[in-house]
Amino acid sequence: MKVTLCKFCDFACILQGGKGSVIGMFDAIYAPNFPFDQPPVHLCVEFEFDVEEMGRQQVIELALLDEDAIDLFRLRAEVQVPQAPPGRPSRLFHDFILGNMRFERPGSYRLDIVHDGRVVAEERLYISQAPQSNFS
Repeated sequence: MKVTLCKFCDFACILQGGKGSVIGMFDAIYAPNFPFDQPPVHLCVEFEFDVEEMGRQQVIELALLDEDAIDLFRLRAEVQVPQAPPGRPSRLFHDFILGNMRFERPGSYRLDIVHDGRVVAEERLYISQAPQSNFS
C-alpha cells in the first residue's frame, strides 16, 4: 500500500462514480490565540493498493504529533480494498473528518499515516499566531 494524496482541506466528498472532490486545501492555520480549538477539518487521503491487497480489509492509523512527538490524537480505521481491473492497482479515496483538535502552542505538527506498523506517508500542518489587527 502507498499513499498518492494526503491533504488537509475545508471540505471533501465522494461524488457519483467514486470520484473524490477536495475543496480548500491548506497546510497552515492562523490561530487568534492559544490554546486554540480548531473546528473540524477534512483530511483527504487516496490509497493505492497492490493486487495481493485487493478484496481484503486493511487497518490504517492516523496520528497527529507535535514537535515533541506527543500525540494530539490517534485514529484507527478499517478500509475494504476494492477490486480493480486486471493489470491496475486499486485506488481508494477516503475523507477523514478530524474534530476536537486543540493546539496548545504554535508549531509544526506532523500527521503520520501508518500501515502494518510502518509510516507510509506524512503531511505537515503549521500552526501560527494570527497577525494582530490594527482595527479596534
